[in-house]
Amino acid sequence: MNSVYCYHCMTYHPPEAMQKIVSGGRTRWRCIRSIEASRRPVSERDAFGQQQSQRNLAQSQSLRTQAFRVTGSRKPLPIGMTSSN
Repeated sequence: MNSVYCYHCMTYHPPEAMQKIVSGGRTRWRCIRSIEASRRPVSERDAFGQQQSQRNLAQSQSLRTQAFRVTGSRKPLPIGMTSSN
C-alpha cells in the first residue's frame, strides 16, 4: 500500500495528493484537498469540515461494526475500543 496518512482528515491518500506542512513545530503530511479548502471563505470551510466529520463518523461506525462481527459480541464495541482491549 503506497499511501500517506493525512493528519487533517485522518485517512490515507496517494503521495502525489499530499504536501508536507509545519504544524506545531513538527512536519506533517496534509492532503492538498484540505489545504485548498482551508483557503476558502469561512462558510465554505465550515461546510467542508462538516462533510469531513460525516466521513470520519461513517468510517468509525464501519470499523465498530466490523469489530462487532469479529468478536461475536451482542453489542458493538464503544468508540475507541478494539477487540484487543
